[in-house]
Amino acid sequence: PGWMWVGGLGDTGQPACVETTSSFRALSITRLLHCERRTGMSLEEQLFEIERGCWVEGPEYCAAQLGERCLLSFPQSGEMYGLFSLDEVAATVAGANRWRDIEGSDRQLLKLSDDAAMISNKVDATRADGVPYPALIGSTYVRKSDAWLLASHQHSTVTAG
Repeated sequence: PGWMWVGGLGDTGQPACVETTSSFRALSITRLLHCERRTGMSLEEQLFEIERGCWVEGPEYCAAQLGERCLLSFPQSGEMYGLFSLDEVAATVAGANRWRDIEGSDRQLLKLSDDAAMISNKVDATRADGVPYPALIGSTYVRKSDAWLLASHQHSTVTAG
């Protein structure tokens, strides 16, 4: 596939590369990829930028960052846990399910191999319904064809006390 330089992702101003040819599971979307060689971003910066985008950018962005199936573990009643398809996961960030006021801290990166890494951090966010949502987040990414794809994503809510 060819690559084209673009100025940023959404309103972040972070540099990105766009794959100009895509046969991504019959979705007619453009895959947004962070390219370390082209942007100078560290692996940690790349993965946390992908993570941030999945919280706020919408279903098309989220789908472009996912593997074929993703293992989810969300603690809220009625939320998702188990293995889910790309479409099921991307649908969780559509419309009314948007997050806002997201602040991350205590970032951690564990590089498992050249093609696998885990990240974790504490997030203070506001849910779409206005309820504060403090949580510990853990995600696993695998690299396929120079793209870091989300393989698992887990939330553990933080309670006062």
